Amino acid sequence: MKRLTRIPLRVVCLTSALFSATGPALSELPAAALPASIPAGNQYYVSPSGADDHDGRTPRTAWRTIARVNSTTLRPGDILNFEAGRAWTVADGLPLVIGQSGVPGRPVCVRAYGKGAAPKFRCGDGDGITVLDSGWVELSGLSVEGSGVSNTGATTSQGAGIDCKSTGRTTTDEKIEHIVVNRVTVSGCRLGILVQSVPGPAPATNWVGYRDVRITHCEVHHCGAAGIMTWGVTDLGVGLVEHSSGLFPRLGPHIFHSGFYIADTSVHDMYGHNSTDGTYEGANAGTGIHLCNIENALVERCLVRNVGHMGDSFQAVAGFESEASRNLVVQFCEAAGVVSANGVDGCGFDIFDGATHGNVVQYCYSHDNDGGMVEGGSVPDFGGSAVGASEGHVVRFNVSQNDHRRSRPGEQTTGALYFWGSIDRIALYNNTIYLGGAAEPLPRHAVSLRAPLTHSFIANNLFVVGPDADFLFADAPRAALPPFRGNVYWTLGAAPFRITAQKVSYASLAAWRAAGQETLLGAPVGMNVDPRFAAMGRGRDLLPARLVATLSAYDLRRASPLRGAAVNLVGAFGVMPGPVDFHGRLLDIPTLAPGACQPSAAAKAHP
Repeated sequence: MKRLTRIPLRVVCLTSALFSATGPALSELPAAALPASIPAGNQYYVSPSGADDHDGRTPRTAWRTIARVNSTTLRPGDILNFEAGRAWTVADGLPLVIGQSGVPGRPVCVRAYGKGAAPKFRCGDGDGITVLDSGWVELSGLSVEGSGVSNTGATTSQGAGIDCKSTGRTTTDEKIEHIVVNRVTVSGCRLGILVQSVPGPAPATNWVGYRDVRITHCEVHHCGAAGIMTWGVTDLGVGLVEHSSGLFPRLGPHIFHSGFYIADTSVHDMYGHNSTDGTYEGANAGTGIHLCNIENALVERCLVRNVGHMGDSFQAVAGFESEASRNLVVQFCEAAGVVSANGVDGCGFDIFDGATHGNVVQYCYSHDNDGGMVEGGSVPDFGGSAVGASEGHVVRFNVSQNDHRRSRPGEQTTGALYFWGSIDRIALYNNTIYLGGAAEPLPRHAVSLRAPLTHSFIANNLFVVGPDADFLFADAPRAALPPFRGNVYWTLGAAPFRITAQKVSYASLAAWRAAGQETLLGAPVGMNVDPRFAAMGRGRDLLPARLVATLSAYDLRRASPLRGAAVNLVGAFGVMPGPVDFHGRLLDIPTLAPGACQPSAAAKAHP
């Protein structure tokens, strides 16, 4: 077999170590490392029991109001301490504003003091905390509460709980450096945590973005448009562009934000915010984590659950969503209960849309979503075919259980792995797809291809389907079908073997091989056998109580026939399978099996 073009895996092995999440924060550098010319910062205290004519320098002489804080010019190293267990109401729509930057080693910090619950900022319909054109700012141990979103999606809120806002323009690659949001809770706002280059009239230069942003151990719930969002605009203009399938943002060749780390964070119970205000964030329908105009980002151990309930826009209903991104890695995350009110999207991981390059979904758990586990495709309207391309992606060692619960009325072609637009160079391997649970009465598909996947392959996956599902539905041109190699196909009960490609049905693995699939160097590959799972269909919610890697329902029993049955990806496609499996176990190449969960002599085997 002719070797396919090598798929770039530049970011496949990214780990949290690259972002130094467990190492010392830059604000903890030893004093000897700090510039001698920068004086030590001041400590300021704020309490509802204080008074604004105090000096604010001790808990006993605390200030009282946010307005008093906003009137103070902060300097590098200054710390704003808000009393724990107390609350402030944002007056006249004016949030707490951090408008001055810190420096490396001496950020401007906002945090709690004393014992009790996190200090709460009641922000009504506006922003809770705004970080305006400022870097080296760290927020920790805080709570923001907006005016609320009803369970029908209705809200008067127009603000974000945390709004990091850049209004600057640049002729270079200038970035605002270092924002930390740690152990912050946001609820009842239109948007949870927003990092944005503010839209405006398109200038001759470009907008200033952000670099080194860390969002960790946060919770966003009961908000509207999105839980966590990055946003930028381009030299192509601002606003939305009409597309045959809805409204999409104008994108361009520029990436505004870089070096993001989002970890150990949950977004849940997002009812959706149906807006006609002409902004893309307003068109969202309750997406969990939505990253646009971004590169070199790592998202790990994050949970998105029960989102998108009432949103009625066509696009952007997903657990994890991205457009205009490069080198975005999502790993060890869980997406569950994503609901699409109109049956469109509703998927777990949708990070392969227009203008995306080199993105990865690995070691993730997706279950009980209206849409599939992953979706994506190029969108030429995103600034032209070159700009709007989707290319160079990897989807590997993930588990999908009972996704694709419904489809758009009249459209029954989505699937657990669903690609509605063309993609060049995507590797889909060692995923476990289980479609055995109840769903709407419609054909369900393990894989659905509506457009060509060029220089791509689908290998070593494990597909288990029930009576209402089939393995593949493809209406892409036959010549554009990617090679299927070493996959396992198993039907539950007396369900028939079903594959439909270019209006031709295949009722057996032998027939599929006769069409040129599941063969390698003239020999048959792929299997139609019971994989012998430990407890298929019984996967449950995991995060945040338990790590995704603890899921054992799709471990292989000792009697499984799949040990050593995987196709050699290096020989077939020139691609290394990676360092670990779904559980984080080091791969043993001689015993490599199809599917996400590998047999391990070191691990306790299921009988």
